[in-house]
Amino acid sequence: MASPLKVALFFSIITLSSITCCNPHPLDSLTSTEILQVRAIVNKYNPSSKYKLTFHYVGLEEPDKPVMLSWLSKPTSKTPHRRAFVIAWLNKQSHTIIVDLSKRSIISDKVYDGTGYPIRTIEEQNAAIDLALKHEPFLGSLKKRGLNASEFVCSTQSIGWFGEEKTKRKVKIPCFYLNGTVRPPFPPRLNCAPPTPAGKKGLKIDGNTLRWTNWKFHLGFDARAGAVISLASIYDPESRKYRQDPTEEWYHITYFDCGEFGLGLSTFSLEPLNDCPAEAVFIDGYYAGQDGKPVKVDNALCIFERSWGHKIREVRPEVSLVVRMVATVGNYDYFLDWEFRPRVLEVKTVPYTHTDQIKKEVYGTLIADNSIGVHHDHFFTYHLDLDIDAKTEVDARIKLGLSQAELVVVNPNKKTKLGNKVEYRLLPGSAAGPLLLPDDYPQIRAAFTNYNVWVTPYNKSEKWAGGLFVDQSRGDDTLSVWSNRNRNIENKDIVLWYTMGLHHIPCQEDFPVMPTLSGGFELRPINFFEYSPVLKTRPPFHASWPNCTARFSF
Repeated sequence: MASPLKVALFFSIITLSSITCCNPHPLDSLTSTEILQVRAIVNKYNPSSKYKLTFHYVGLEEPDKPVMLSWLSKPTSKTPHRRAFVIAWLNKQSHTIIVDLSKRSIISDKVYDGTGYPIRTIEEQNAAIDLALKHEPFLGSLKKRGLNASEFVCSTQSIGWFGEEKTKRKVKIPCFYLNGTVRPPFPPRLNCAPPTPAGKKGLKIDGNTLRWTNWKFHLGFDARAGAVISLASIYDPESRKYRQDPTEEWYHITYFDCGEFGLGLSTFSLEPLNDCPAEAVFIDGYYAGQDGKPVKVDNALCIFERSWGHKIREVRPEVSLVVRMVATVGNYDYFLDWEFRPRVLEVKTVPYTHTDQIKKEVYGTLIADNSIGVHHDHFFTYHLDLDIDAKTEVDARIKLGLSQAELVVVNPNKKTKLGNKVEYRLLPGSAAGPLLLPDDYPQIRAAFTNYNVWVTPYNKSEKWAGGLFVDQSRGDDTLSVWSNRNRNIENKDIVLWYTMGLHHIPCQEDFPVMPTLSGGFELRPINFFEYSPVLKTRPPFHASWPNCTARFSF
């Protein structure tokens, strides 16, 4: 009998840490060294205080837009000063601090006297959980019921705001008993993954600037936003210049995840072959811990080519470049893909074991014995800096309906040789609006979900749709409040905000592990080029892949 054929697959894993060099790009994320410098400068500035200073956010203070545009026009000129934006908690007050790294000094320190609190740190959350697990009344309750404390796991939940005049920094600690639970049956994992042929990669990385086919963009990492893509542009062979595409920043709202927990703080280290293909390039991320020291997230981002196998008469497969990150917030894993082209659910305990026993509204679906899957929504708000042109903010608000729609943003001042206006076309994804009334307290805080599309004039301080201080905020510093000023946006530098929503009505198949639920949108530049830029790109390398079989374990 012939011996079975054995195929050996060789692959390489490329990991890039944040680039440190003498002349960083003005939009490069803060390095671990710079984070340490910020810590030293801020601590030296506050040598004696009644309470210990804690760091809740340390990130790049981006240069003003005119300064950035001036540097982009002449990249060989002197790089703008590197500055850091810090949110610190000192003497029971929130401070917003701007640190000039080149001068090693603090140029601004303001006490925030508005509503809301900063992002809670990982250390704070762990301390709160530890406090709950050592709380004597809680331990006494477990002992009375004959339950083992070591079988409990706890998490943290934000408490929101429901009209209270005065608030304190608080967090809820729900705990769950694991005794008797079993690992759900997962499908078999592939024992191999198709690698990209050696030497055929089209991706080039220079510091934090990436080039792929005719695309060029800058990639950063932020403690609050996670992956940040900026200066995305496509090479125009006609003008021999790169044409600008929008900056994308991601903001997800349900438990105001970005503003209360931080997507960067919640970033999950990606695993080769499991989360990303074998030949993916991995990039580490850094954020500041509560003590100001840098915390490294290994493999925070990965970048890889994806082939869709789409063919046209030229028989050219559709290939795209994907930048991926995964954030785990509470009981949800969010896979966030930024694509460049040429899972679990909320549960509450109930006494029911069959739907016939339910005699009142429980606002959910009975998905297992004593478990209700709560009806809820997810909203994703994207901040798109388009650098293109409408008239007033109120005129530009749009609620999308059930019918398919395409939205066009036009620059009337620029036309192609054939007379067509340059524009962006937004192809929306899932259209869903909030089910809460406008005067419900959670909806007051999340009023930026009242419309699917908003347009505002560019303002550097208007960066986060839910406001800078989100925890227990009162909705007085949100996209809705800014838009109510009804400023003129005609022929202005504008920002388009797009909110994609999903109504989640759970079913039994969602428990204990929910199938993947996906959504997305497309932002397409229209009439940016005199002819299709794809005509100048090379077709991808064709290769035969080995057969990957599933490996079962019994």
